[in-house]
Amino acid sequence: MTHEQFKRDILPMHESMYRIAYTATRSQEDAADIVQDTFVKLWQNRHRLKSVDNLQAYCHTALRHQCITHIRTKRASDPIDNIEIQHLEAKAQYPDRIEHRDTIHLLQRIISLLPDRQREIISLSTFSGFSNEEIAQATGLSDANVRAILSRTRRRIKELFSKNL
Repeated sequence: MTHEQFKRDILPMHESMYRIAYTATRSQEDAADIVQDTFVKLWQNRHRLKSVDNLQAYCHTALRHQCITHIRTKRASDPIDNIEIQHLEAKAQYPDRIEHRDTIHLLQRIISLLPDRQREIISLSTFSGFSNEEIAQATGLSDANVRAILSRTRRRIKELFSKNL
């Protein structure tokens, strides 16, 4: 793919790609960075684009993978263990804050034991406030698949939580 073909065929997708990235991250800066990183990777692999039948689907898939990588990297640098515990504790209605803090730590340990896909989806749903549709769009899964994974994950969390109480 030549520079002119790239400008003609790929760069016009910027707006739709930005919307997808923003939906996944809820951050203008992160979305812009993800789109830029995706364009760089597409450019670096432009020789592969000649054989692609549906260029838009290919670019959107590459973007989704970049969003997932970004979310995982961000999670690794800001792990679930660091989820505003003080904020949660301040809002606690429990008279015994130590009990509440222990409960939060137990939940964090349980979530850290989940498989990557479940941990990613429960984090996007619970901690980032994404809808099932937004999670599906960000991860490339179907809406029904997201619902099923969330259901299994919540059931597993309840099961592990009750065993530890």
